[in-house]
Amino acid sequence: MSFQEKRNSKRLHLVETLPGTLGESRVRVLELGRIGALVDHEQPLAVGSTALLRFEAEGETLEIESEVMRSTMAGFPQQDDASNYQSGLRFITTHGDSEAALWRLIAALAKQMLMSQAANAMGVRLPGLSGSKHGFEAGETARRSRESGYICLSFELGVWERSQTVNSEQPFEGFTVAAAEDPEELENLCRLYESSDEEGRKTIRLLAELSVSQEKKSH
Repeated sequence: MSFQEKRNSKRLHLVETLPGTLGESRVRVLELGRIGALVDHEQPLAVGSTALLRFEAEGETLEIESEVMRSTMAGFPQQDDASNYQSGLRFITTHGDSEAALWRLIAALAKQMLMSQAANAMGVRLPGLSGSKHGFEAGETARRSRESGYICLSFELGVWERSQTVNSEQPFEGFTVAAAEDPEELENLCRLYESSDEEGRKTIRLLAELSVSQEKKSH
């Protein structure tokens, strides 16, 4: 995996873990991202093996064929306790409507985290937090502006640099979104990005990836 791919493989830490299965093994999803997950389990898994990850969230069942990229023992068992392992998974293919369900779940988790940070920090209004659409409110803003492409908001040395681009990649610091997004909401998101810790910034970049994904699907 390249350095850029590693930066794009961001995962959200789940406050409430999600029980599920990976093949025949029972697992709990600890972290979730658009291209992979972190799970824990009692039985060891072979690195490089593939199996179907299945779990339920928000009333939806997700089924994703996954590859075990790494697997380590998480601490040492105490007396009669079972061994505990943690494995990083890379998503290969989704089954049924699992891809859309995954995006909805990630967006919901990201929004919850950002709402909490915004409430604790500045009380700013964040993109797409009202209503049931996932990611930014791309459909609504697209009706106001059919501007295509992307906006890259790069944050270097404490200064924002905004540029119109056809490149959907996320910058090293900051985020890239669809050009149709609401300027006021982007300003709010920049302010929150400035005050956020690394986890908060990772969450904002995940929301930005959702905006980019929606733009790609609309063309």
